[in-house]
Amino acid sequence: MITFPRIWEIIEGFKFRCSRKGWRVNRYNDLIDANGKYHYIVWIRRIYPKTFNRVTMNFSIPVRSGLSYRRIPLSYIAWVSHETVDKNLLRNIMKSPNLLRRVAIYDLSHVYKGEKF
Repeated sequence: MITFPRIWEIIEGFKFRCSRKGWRVNRYNDLIDANGKYHYIVWIRRIYPKTFNRVTMNFSIPVRSGLSYRRIPLSYIAWVSHETVDKNLLRNIMKSPNLLRRVAIYDLSHVYKGEKF
């Protein structure tokens, strides 16, 4: 039986690969500076529609810079979820061309349940 890596192993492996490409990985956030374009990774157990809407409406996040914070404009947001993603949320994303270009959702629930997909 094949075992899927734990989520923290995936995160650390992903950050390592990003740094190997020359991209800067933010120390305090799951934020990747890919040649001046900022990609934000949201590792979450479950995607709640209200949270999703709040984060994706703004397309910027506060980032620690020394002792203070500054807002960073985001080019791309990836959501990685342990639990099944709500079908209504997916339908709403499909209706928005802007979200389709700038947002990705990765549903790992089937993998962690041991289901074939």
